[in-house]
Amino acid sequence: MERLLFESKGAPTKAVVMSGVGGGILAVLGIVIIVISQMKHATHSVYSGVYGGGYLVGEGARTMLIVFGVVSILAAIASLCSLFGIAKTRLMVYDYHLEGSYYIPILGLTIRRDYYVKYQDIAGITRNQNVLIIHMVGTQQRIAVKNNQMAETAHQMIQQCIDYMKYSQQNQGTVN
Repeated sequence: MERLLFESKGAPTKAVVMSGVGGGILAVLGIVIIVISQMKHATHSVYSGVYGGGYLVGEGARTMLIVFGVVSILAAIASLCSLFGIAKTRLMVYDYHLEGSYYIPILGLTIRRDYYVKYQDIAGITRNQNVLIIHMVGTQQRIAVKNNQMAETAHQMIQQCIDYMKYSQQNQGTVN
């Protein structure tokens, strides 16, 4: 039975903040656009002869603004709903392999992608802030970890496991 050496749960903090703030901005923008599309000219007596209290924009422009506002609000809802999915991102480092899952938000849907990598298949590992890049023959696996500290810990543990696997394989070759 393999031991769990390290586990990271949750999406990168920057991704969560960007998705949350972006969703909030889109929601406010959508509401403002819809409110602007419904605004009328002032009905004060000075303007009553020319404008007569009509809408600020023409009928076609009003319809287009309402559509943009509704699309913006729907995009905000999709962005905010994706927060629940990306919070389930996970990395688990075991004795002889690493595995986990990450979630990709696409138009309000969240697609789950699982990965399973044996240390013997890893050619190298690099780290770019909170993203681990696992180099394998012919491919790469990018794994985003919650923050830089957890990424550094995961990087060190995975590198130690890779070194141990290489060391044990070299010793098996000399013993046999």
